[in-house]
Amino acid sequence: MIVPGMHFDMKGYRIGYGKGYYDRYMVRFAGISAGICYSSELKPFLYHGKYDRHVDIVVTDKRIKTCNK
Repeated sequence: MIVPGMHFDMKGYRIGYGKGYYDRYMVRFAGISAGICYSSELKPFLYHGKYDRHVDIVVTDKRIKTCNK
């Protein structure tokens, strides 16, 4: 599943669009999730809450980052 986001961090958490739709869907999703962004939008750390879900892979224009669970 491709998950949109404005920014992602090194653990795969993201700043999305504020409604929690993808976080709720990812609870039931059994496949691999990937976030796509420019390398300038990949941050070392983003604040996340207990209901936020991370993606498995973040793909940028310069690298592919596998995120730890």
